[in-house]
Amino acid sequence: MPTLATLPPELQASVVAELDGKALLNFRLVCRAFQSIVHDCFRRIGFDHVMVFNTSYALNALVRIIRDREYARTVHQITCVLLRFEELQ
Repeated sequence: MPTLATLPPELQASVVAELDGKALLNFRLVCRAFQSIVHDCFRRIGFDHVMVFNTSYALNALVRIIRDREYARTVHQITCVLLRFEELQ
């Protein structure tokens, strides 16, 4: 019986595309094969527009995207949203 990890990449991408953000993050934590599936799908789909808030986590994530040649090529626009300190708490 086929599993998600053994399906062709096009079908894997279709399944991953149906997941919302939180489900996608959880999905990639299941096993290395699923993490690889999500990673490969992100590389194929790309990030047309990245929105970054002024938190250390978001800024570090942006740095990781920029340092990855595959991801960096897919980013077309970056929007930085600056929040006041009170709004971050």
